[in-house]
Amino acid sequence: MKLKIFSENFFEEIKDKYNYSDWVSFRITNDFKVNLMFGHKEELTQSFTFEISLGSLDELKEHSKKYGCEIRSFVSKEAEQDYNYSYIEIPGPKDICKVVISYIEDIK
Repeated sequence: MKLKIFSENFFEEIKDKYNYSDWVSFRITNDFKVNLMFGHKEELTQSFTFEISLGSLDELKEHSKKYGCEIRSFVSKEAEQDYNYSYIEIPGPKDICKVVISYIEDIK
């Protein structure tokens, strides 16, 4: 249940005729949803990362304050375009998952 409460901070829970009592569904986009399935043999829901990309560093600073996280940054020179990647990591309950919120700025 802690994972459900954690995920509600970031994603819209959806309830429809295809839901079961032992799982929770979240809408990520109109075409994509995630089902968190309860049970001891559900390996796929034991460790995963959601990444949310933002449009500005100011937005990232707001999320950093909201969740009490330090902004980390690094420069990537391995892609076609060099960029500065700034992010925060918000751990989920019992390290089952985490949410990474990021902002990418191209380096000219």
